[in-house]
Amino acid sequence: MLPPLPLSSVFTLLLSALLGATSAFPEELETAHVSSGVAGTFAGQATSPSDLPVECLDPRSMLHFTPHDDGMWVRGRSYKARIAESGFTYVPYLGPSAPRNFPVEFRLNAATLAEEPLFLNDVAVVHRAGSRFVLDRGPVDVIYDMALDSVEQSFAVEAAGATGDLVLTLEVTSELRGVQNQLGLRFGGEFGGITYGSAVVLDGVGRRADVPMHWSGSELTLIVPASFLRTAEGPIVVDPIIYTFTVDNSSGDQDYPDISYDSTTDRFTVVYEDMFSGTDTDIYRTTITSTGGFASAGYIESGTDEWTAPSVANLNATNTTLVVAQRINPFTGLSEIVGRTLNEVTGALGAVLVIGDALASYQNYRPDVGGNSSTSGISVFLVAWERRFSATQSAPRYRTVAADGTLGSIVFLDGGVNMLAEEVRVSKSTGDPSNVNLWNVAYRRENLATDRDEIVTVQVMASGAVLNGPSVAYLGAVGQRLCEIDVSDGIRCMGQVPSFAVTFDDYSLGYNDATILLCRGTGLLREFNLTTTEHANIIPDQARVQLSTTPNSFLATYFEAVPTNFGYHVYETSFTQVEGNTVGISERRSLVGITLGAYRGAPAIASRASGGLDSRISAVVWARRDLANLDYEIDGAIHFDSNGPAVGAQYCYGNPNSSGDRGFIALYGSGTPTGQMTAIASALPPNVFGYFLTSRSTGYVANPGGSAGVLCLGGSIGRYSNSVMSSGSFGEISMVLNPTMLPTPTGPAAAVSGQSWSFQLWHRDSAGSTATSNFTNAVSIQFL
Repeated sequence: MLPPLPLSSVFTLLLSALLGATSAFPEELETAHVSSGVAGTFAGQATSPSDLPVECLDPRSMLHFTPHDDGMWVRGRSYKARIAESGFTYVPYLGPSAPRNFPVEFRLNAATLAEEPLFLNDVAVVHRAGSRFVLDRGPVDVIYDMALDSVEQSFAVEAAGATGDLVLTLEVTSELRGVQNQLGLRFGGEFGGITYGSAVVLDGVGRRADVPMHWSGSELTLIVPASFLRTAEGPIVVDPIIYTFTVDNSSGDQDYPDISYDSTTDRFTVVYEDMFSGTDTDIYRTTITSTGGFASAGYIESGTDEWTAPSVANLNATNTTLVVAQRINPFTGLSEIVGRTLNEVTGALGAVLVIGDALASYQNYRPDVGGNSSTSGISVFLVAWERRFSATQSAPRYRTVAADGTLGSIVFLDGGVNMLAEEVRVSKSTGDPSNVNLWNVAYRRENLATDRDEIVTVQVMASGAVLNGPSVAYLGAVGQRLCEIDVSDGIRCMGQVPSFAVTFDDYSLGYNDATILLCRGTGLLREFNLTTTEHANIIPDQARVQLSTTPNSFLATYFEAVPTNFGYHVYETSFTQVEGNTVGISERRSLVGITLGAYRGAPAIASRASGGLDSRISAVVWARRDLANLDYEIDGAIHFDSNGPAVGAQYCYGNPNSSGDRGFIALYGSGTPTGQMTAIASALPPNVFGYFLTSRSTGYVANPGGSAGVLCLGGSIGRYSNSVMSSGSFGEISMVLNPTMLPTPTGPAAAVSGQSWSFQLWHRDSAGSTATSNFTNAVSIQFL
């Protein structure tokens, strides 16, 4: 039985296999016993073999545990691993072309806390509970959680309240060469290798910090900064961080993905185009677990018809997924909308449904589908698409589709002569069935007579009837072209009518730059630019923003061009509606992946919340350009929105600091005049001193007193000058703020409900060899 872990500091890393050029498994598999805990891999399904889907009977879909004299060996789908008293060994599967195994051995060699050594036991005591192993080294527990395609390594240490850094040093032995990159470490060779992901520490109130990683060539050093440990509150929990994985790396192009979530099986289903020839594109689906492991796969359509632009959603009540696509009718050559259901438990496919037929007078394009997270009652899908009558006239249409394939009536949303209504998007689900229960629909409408674009929104009840709209959420200027539309589920914030987010890109600017609209009903609450609100560099293109939600925050994933490289990063950001109907960034620009070269389609995102769970976990998938094979593959990541909702709204765009980034500030806490708040300033230069400022007034003063930054406060400014702190090796400063004791030039003041206060961090900096100072952006809170 695994002993409890009453430990005060835990941080985690991900160790996952990256396959080489071949992904086939050897035909002969070792004989091993299946762990009794493996049934958890198929959550929500029966565990007797006769009840399991065919895919689940494949022994490669199970973990195998075999005791040997040298320790316990574990066989996953893409690796073998050995857990022993001496340490941990990971052996990636590199394919039959690899002449032998290339193991990577990890052993914790040393640990210090506040520069004092933690005396480790030379030999670990090994505990096992199911697929979890704990190597007890005395003051440090090294934890391994085994999954089908990855191993999660965690460290547990009693360290909350410490006044110095926690430093862990691991000895790593392998023939594979270790190279550090933005996603962590990659150990690779001629035949492939593994990645060792970045580390995160998280405390009980949702504070999160990245853990710096230093690679010497034989030792890996991990540093949890004292600034985090000193103010840690409550139990420290493991952040699941970012599980990166390959969905499909088959030969040929796999692109234009979409994704949905089924809560009963706790799985994400990814659908995408699989090009067979220039006139024959199939739709394939891969289903993955909520930790990124493979569950099952198969074709949605594999005939000679041309199916493109797939979209997918889920009905929670029936565990049914609907995949819709655009099909060229083989007899008429016209474009129509088709769909097919998938039973997530049995894997059974329904018949092909013609959802939007085509005639000589019109064709149908670019479908999108929304599901329903309700667990009871009769629920249906909502399928929307663009119906094009001519080059100067198109209009949005939608209809409901039941789990058994029953089609509702087609609803005409909009239309008119010299009017183009395009890029019709539907929220992934109806949101929380207890307090939202609405689909949000958004599309672009171009008035050819006035040469103006509009962003139009519609709200549709779970029954399929229109509740609000069509309403103009944004009216563009003459000649302004608005594209790349998406819309989120609704969230009920602070007991008000549910809000939802819409995103678009202004193509007339000559570069990609995302705008997000926060909407409620038929009204616009707030418009903001994602890049400037994140306090990021506005020069690189931000493209193809897609939206999702957690129970109380919005999620945005997007591509961003890498200025120094021919490629794109994939980021995920979360933002929250805060008091005053403004928006606060709660987690800024988590790097979840990268594509070298170009991309195809948008990064698709689905959250467990869209399936009805109270969860902050989401999955992102995208089409990555493979420069070696010159084709496209589908990659993905599982992300945990670890910070939780923000309580303040960022404003003011400042200057970059010597780290190359712009300092960023966020507020977390209760938002009340008597509750505690935590201010976190990040993206700072390492090892510089700084302190927080506050004022009841905003301002904008460039280079005050010779500073390299921008002062965003005005009026009487209070200083937390008695709390000067170092940014440490991580480049972050955090502080618990007491709203009843806010500093002012004339003494402490107490916040009052309805008042707005703003905060900013000043810090030391350098410009070349010249000492200077700088500022973060600012954040404002209106107290509840």
